[in-house]
Amino acid sequence: MNKAGIIEYLSKKLKYSKEQLELIEAIDEAREELNITRQYFESVNDPQLVDYAIYKEEAAKARLSYLLKQAKEKGIRVDASLMLDEMEAV
Repeated sequence: MNKAGIIEYLSKKLKYSKEQLELIEAIDEAREELNITRQYFESVNDPQLVDYAIYKEEAAKARLSYLLKQAKEKGIRVDASLMLDEMEAV
């Protein structure tokens, strides 16, 4: 998936401000971080590393939740069908 291309496409098509685009990109990064921490959790066996993975996942979820709240307050909406169409074209 070409994330930079999707964000560029959205900025041209939907006319987001620079601040809104930065928030959309931060949300995308936070989702990716959450996925990575979940994969890490699945791969560790040591109890201390499991604790660390849980901590990292909770932090990633808190960050994503905060960013989504900010987007909602700013009225940012992204039509998922536009993103899917763009991803298929890439």
